[in-house]
Amino acid sequence: ESETQVTFVGLQETQLSFSSSIDVNGCWDSNAFDYASVDASARSGGLISIWDPSVFQKFDVIKNRHYLVVCGKYKDSSECIILNIVNVYGPHSISEKKKVWLELLNIINGTPGTWVVFGDFNVVRDPGERCNSQFCPYSASDFNRFIHDANLKDYNMGGERFTYMSRVDAKLSKLDRFLTCPNYLQLFPLSYVTAHPRELSDHS
Repeated sequence: ESETQVTFVGLQETQLSFSSSIDVNGCWDSNAFDYASVDASARSGGLISIWDPSVFQKFDVIKNRHYLVVCGKYKDSSECIILNIVNVYGPHSISEKKKVWLELLNIINGTPGTWVVFGDFNVVRDPGERCNSQFCPYSASDFNRFIHDANLKDYNMGGERFTYMSRVDAKLSKLDRFLTCPNYLQLFPLSYVTAHPRELSDHS
């Protein structure tokens, strides 16, 4: 398997109330990095995004308990691209989910640039994305409406069919995904998404 140069990493559920205690350097293979984080609430949630500043230069950060938006410039050899990268850890309740999707929609509509929205959304889009667990049509409808209204594309995912498995009762769900705007597809036409087999985590 060929080595891949990592330039941006997003982690969900850090479960750390004080993000400053995260050993960011231990997650990166050099001393050249920048990062932004959202603290967990009572050991629940928590987000961190880490990137290579020689490739991506941050100029703004928008934080919420359930999302971390990093706005910056992607330094390509031919042009400088405004790139907004959103790291998401979706809430569990139906009403909170809907609130987060509306907030993100307002941010996307009000902020220029190319968009990548990824993470653990804690929701599926259709019944086929769940196995041995209950499908909620209301959450799915709200999530699908957000994707449509924000003009985002859900990348086809290779590798594992489901990205989450409950250790207790083997419930399977596709909770993790990458959503991008049409402009991203034009700028990076060779992009693809692969869900690798789980190891220590209950997520792929």
